[in-house]
Amino acid sequence: AFMKENKFTFPVTYLIIGERTPLTLLEPPSSYIIDKEGYFRVKQEGIADWDNKKIYNLLNELTE
Repeated sequence: AFMKENKFTFPVTYLIIGERTPLTLLEPPSSYIIDKEGYFRVKQEGIADWDNKKIYNLLNELTE
């Protein structure tokens, strides 16, 4: 519902316990920022503090 209401069309997948994945993922909680080419720009293990200038600059760069 959230995706449809906000008109997001990009693919989203959810890792289900036991599901195989081609990626090496960190244990939850973890966060990732992936660029347009599909490369990991950030892999953050644990709870991330995304409220900082470095992340804002990176996100601005990636969305230009």
